Amino acid sequence: MKVTHGKTRRGSTRAFLAASAVSVACLSGVALKGSQAPSLQRPPMAEEVFKNLTVLRGIPVDQFMGTMGFFSSSTGLNCTDCHVDESGGDWARYADDNALKQTTRRMVLMVSAINRTNFGGRQVVTCTTCHRGSRQPSVMPSIDRLYGEPPPDEPGDPFVAAPGQPQVDQILDKYLAALVS
Repeated sequence: MKVTHGKTRRGSTRAFLAASAVSVACLSGVALKGSQAPSLQRPPMAEEVFKNLTVLRGIPVDQFMGTMGFFSSSTGLNCTDCHVDESGGDWARYADDNALKQTTRRMVLMVSAINRTNFGGRQVVTCTTCHRGSRQPSVMPSIDRLYGEPPPDEPGDPFVAAPGQPQVDQILDKYLAALVS
């Protein structure tokens, strides 16, 4: 496990995700103790909560945070790998630009264009298609993999909508439509 700035990746990511969950709960008006009647207000959009969003706009904060987790899992990176080092102790610094964030934005647009052009907007290609948990996509085929033992079957579609929630395709269609408009 890689150690970054004295912390393990997993520990740093868990701390960030825990802080994010509390922030999302507070921002969306969810009580952490006791119960309240559910709010009929729409959830806050990512661009209303976070600064310097240029690509991932028009999605609720919880989907935005899920997307950040997907990026992390797909590339094997943690939050401070993509954001500036100072962001670990200062929420405002997550908005700071750097070369990796700019590359990520271009890649999001590229993947969206591939899916729109070749798959009718369905999310077939993702970050994981090329990265497979590694910062750099592998560009060389493996002869050993071709002639060796076959890899285990991939789990398929791990996403299942919670009861009463929109299907993933509906969410992605809305997001892709927002990108185009």
